[in-house]
Amino acid sequence: MKLLAKINRPLEFIFLAAALIGLFFKALHLVGGNDILLLSMPLLALVYFIRSFIPIDAPPPAEHDFASLFGFTILPKVAMISCAMVVLGSMFNILNLYGDRLLFPGCTVLAIATVAFIYFIIRDWATYKVMTGYLLRIVPIFLFGLFHFKNPVVF
Repeated sequence: MKLLAKINRPLEFIFLAAALIGLFFKALHLVGGNDILLLSMPLLALVYFIRSFIPIDAPPPAEHDFASLFGFTILPKVAMISCAMVVLGSMFNILNLYGDRLLFPGCTVLAIATVAFIYFIIRDWATYKVMTGYLLRIVPIFLFGLFHFKNPVVF
């Protein structure tokens, strides 16, 4: 599990860069844009899905109540799985394929997760580092998915 946690972040950056290159190719009508997106975006979604099973690198909370369990265990897992759904739904939308219905539940859960992460940061300032790491991932993905949910892309 430690090896998986160690290679997850570099893989995320590699597949994210490849997805951006594919989006540029698609927007500029260059050959290979669809192929790059078909390879990079599912792999990026797989990285987010696998990330949901990696334990959080934070000290265990002092209290063992439901809020701590929810904030440190359930919420990061649900948020990362929703990130994978939004990435896949956006890919289907960009490539004009059937399957962009993943955007609605994914964006809805990411919006709720964003509010919940902000609540946990306000509730316990010691969780700031851990929770902002997740917020910096889910907010841009939420906005990206919301853009594609509201605006079907026709290249």
